[in-house]
Amino acid sequence: MAAAAVVLGACAAACNSLIGVDRIGITDGLGGTGGSGGHSSTTTTSPAGGASGGSTGGTTASGGATALGGSGGTTTSSTTTTTTTTTLLHECPAPGGQDCTPGSGNPAPADCGDGTSCFLSAVQQSVNATLAGNPTQFYQVPDHSNCLAPYDPVWFMDTVVAALQSKNLCARRDPPDSQEEVTVKLNNAYAENFDIVASWGCARTGSGIYTGFCLYP
Repeated sequence: MAAAAVVLGACAAACNSLIGVDRIGITDGLGGTGGSGGHSSTTTTSPAGGASGGSTGGTTASGGATALGGSGGTTTSSTTTTTTTTTLLHECPAPGGQDCTPGSGNPAPADCGDGTSCFLSAVQQSVNATLAGNPTQFYQVPDHSNCLAPYDPVWFMDTVVAALQSKNLCARRDPPDSQEEVTVKLNNAYAENFDIVASWGCARTGSGIYTGFCLYP
């Protein structure tokens, strides 16, 4: 099954299959510590067997002793970047003016989103009508309650597409996932994608079948 939770841009490739093209925000923290410091001093006594000492990170005196010292300083920095997510607004196309010819648009990722669907109800009706009108074409999938799978997935997809077309919508099986997903549009300015078959074969009718939309120039 193609992933249904869609993200922004999840519909882009699927919508483009119907439109006729191939188409193809973050918080970051940085912190670190570092330090250097200390001071040095040297004292020398001339007589043999005398001592020399310091705190320079280690100095040795002839006939004397070694002293270690000199450390300190801590620096901490952090940078935070915040990305604001903007919901892409869209208007559903007005009924009429159906145009199912291939389009030439190539929307940027910013032109695709997962806002409210315009065609969800029509797709759900088409799937439910296909299930209700053809009970012998489906079987109950073991270990999955209320899961009816078509014996012939291609027939199922084509039947749902035909039902959508009868509602004066443009629809087709999405080529990358032609046995699971359909793309629906009214014209070349706007298209939506739906995943109507689960990965284990069940026909899907819930609101989760809608995966996103794209706007086209």
